[in-house]
Amino acid sequence: MRAYLLLSLLALPFFVHAQNTFPSTGPVGIGTTSPKAFLDVGYTVADTLSSVLGRLAEGNADSMGTYLAVRVGATQPGSALSFSLEHRFYGQLNNAINFYRGGSTQGGFMTFSTSTGAERMRIDQNGNVGIGNANPTTRLLVSQPGLATLTNANSFNTLILQAGSALAFGGNGAISA
Repeated sequence: MRAYLLLSLLALPFFVHAQNTFPSTGPVGIGTTSPKAFLDVGYTVADTLSSVLGRLAEGNADSMGTYLAVRVGATQPGSALSFSLEHRFYGQLNNAINFYRGGSTQGGFMTFSTSTGAERMRIDQNGNVGIGNANPTTRLLVSQPGLATLTNANSFNTLILQAGSALAFGGNGAISA
């Protein structure tokens, strides 16, 4: 029995493939044997946390805790969510910055979400910014359905406010259209 156990332990290195690299100098790899940066976490399972960047003590006893982490997404299909930088409080999504790939190797876009992951702002592949609008067609498009839409509509960078809406400046006054 002892001989069988000894042979099994000696053979183990031939059947187990190491996924980590901890050299005395140079890049460190976790989940990869060929790190591409000083610290390379090569966790590639879609829709999972790959690394926690910071953690607070509050919430750890009740759930996954309170932390800032990187979530790995997918690469397919085009415009798929590739990565998210997530802030969770007591394990619940609080807010995130989401990185989507483009239709090719370029052309990606970013979204910013709050609360339970609801998208609040988007920067599209052309640099257009939409606040409350997922399809901005100008450099800045601010929308709140039923209240106001603010857009950079012409070459003079004039901001146009929809009729029937108001824009307040610091609470001291308002401009109504």
